[in-house]
Amino acid sequence: MTEWLEDERSEVQAFAKRHIAELNLMITSEQRRTEAEREIRNRNYDEENDKDDPWTNYA
Repeated sequence: MTEWLEDERSEVQAFAKRHIAELNLMITSEQRRTEAEREIRNRNYDEENDKDDPWTNYA
């Protein structure tokens, strides 16, 4: 794709720029989604462990 940025046709260059930008947005979105899922999993895991820990429930 980056090779197309050097193409002599301006239409090909424009397409490559747009597509690369779209791919970068998709990558960023996927990274955010997986980070959110990881955070949810960690919180759920911590909550489950807290239920089993008698010291956490000690009042």
